[in-house]
Amino acid sequence: MTSETLKAYREREKLSLMNSQKRVHQLFPAAQVKVKPMQTNALNSDCTKTEKERLNRMLEEMFEEADMWLVAE
Repeated sequence: MTSETLKAYREREKLSLMNSQKRVHQLFPAAQVKVKPMQTNALNSDCTKTEKERLNRMLEEMFEEADMWLVAE
C-alpha cells in the first residue's frame, strides 16, 4: 500500500467517524461512537428495540448518502 493510498484510506475512515458521530448524536447525544473500518455494517448497543430500529435506519441512510459525504479532498 502506497503512502498516498494509506493517507486516502485514513481520511475516509475519519470522514466516516465524523459523519457517524454527527448522525448518532442527533438521536442520542450521550452515545459513544466507534467506527471499525473493513467491518460489516453492524450496530452494537444496549438500547431498546425501538431505539435500535432508529439507529439501523440512520445507518442505512448514511451509507445511501455516502457519495455526498465520503469524499476525501
